[in-house]
Amino acid sequence: MTDEDPIRLAYIALIESECNCSFDDGLPLDIEHILLPYLIQHHGQDPNIASQSASDLSVSFKTDGMPASMRRIIQKHRRVFR
Repeated sequence: MTDEDPIRLAYIALIESECNCSFDDGLPLDIEHILLPYLIQHHGQDPNIASQSASDLSVSFKTDGMPASMRRIIQKHRRVFR
């Protein structure tokens, strides 16, 4: 993927919005190497499905769109407005 990938740029904008700051000097390493690849890998999938089983058509749903470990990365970089 290139730096101009529109999906990547959209997720960077989403992360910056969630963190209430812009990363003009570059993304923090945990966002660059953990959170952003996770978001890109799961792009287009239903975020509410936790697991599926084909034999009995069982589907388990989760209540949030992102695992707590990924949400903690965003919260660690979040800025509070003054």
